Amino acid sequence: MIANTPDAETAPSGTRARGTACPGAGDAGRTEHTRMSLVELRDARRTYRRGRFPLSLLPGRAVRAVDGVSLAIESGSRLALVGASGSGKSTLGRLLLGRERPDGGAVLFHGRDWRSLRGEEQFRALRAVQTVPQNAFETVKPHFTAFDIIGEPLRNFDKMEDAPRRRRVEELLETVGLSTGDAAKKSLEFSWGELQRVCLARALATRPELLVLDEATSGLDTPAQTRILRLLEEIGEQTGCAYVLISHDLRAVRRFAASVAVMDGGRLVAYAADMNNPADAAGLHAAPAFRALADAAPQAFPLPVHSPVA
Repeated sequence: MIANTPDAETAPSGTRARGTACPGAGDAGRTEHTRMSLVELRDARRTYRRGRFPLSLLPGRAVRAVDGVSLAIESGSRLALVGASGSGKSTLGRLLLGRERPDGGAVLFHGRDWRSLRGEEQFRALRAVQTVPQNAFETVKPHFTAFDIIGEPLRNFDKMEDAPRRRRVEELLETVGLSTGDAAKKSLEFSWGELQRVCLARALATRPELLVLDEATSGLDTPAQTRILRLLEEIGEQTGCAYVLISHDLRAVRRFAASVAVMDGGRLVAYAADMNNPADAAGLHAAPAFRALADAAPQAFPLPVHSPVA
């Protein structure tokens, strides 16, 4: 399923706006640890092995999906994580969620290493960090109704009985722009965009501290996307929920994110703490990996007028 729950498989959020520097590719995103962050990566690395043959006894080629990334996520922040396919964005997202473990460095939740969390601490952490996937149809069971999907974390985490759980599910459906009658629909009865909203309602059910959106709004039409992003912004302002938006859609990034981090080859190669700051915006355009993305959507991130970039 799509959310962190005690019954879900544990496999496989903005950034600290102050005290974050990006002097170069090797040190991009390294932070001055002045206070405890919601979630923090410290020199995190994640390597996969790929062999030529599935049954080969020889060790496969090492692929460094995340290579020495340091990043701090503060409550209420809105970070966009952008980069080309294969740059390591989604792997980084799974590390933030505790769904994958780093094989080097550390990922901290409220100052505690994810790997050290056990029992009640792990339960609270799983409740506090949620995600909305890119493809909802691949992550929900086809015979589940919207009530089943959204109500699962309410049952697992809050031990909520049927009647109050149904009221909360109906409230969440209306929050994401669906109707209370949709609670009885099975997942296959929804359009792609509608099911994405169901998944968003599920992720919001536990009132998370961090929500990772992995291309979660890319399939919505512009009015629906704008409405959902505005809703998420309002929820963040009210609750302090932090967001990491993993996206190729730079228009959504421009609309939603307060800060932007750029990944390339598993590394954090550029970081803008404040997208309203012309100097920060110009710094993004100075990074080749971001320029390549921006060239494909020039109206999303126009080059600042007074930018020194040629």
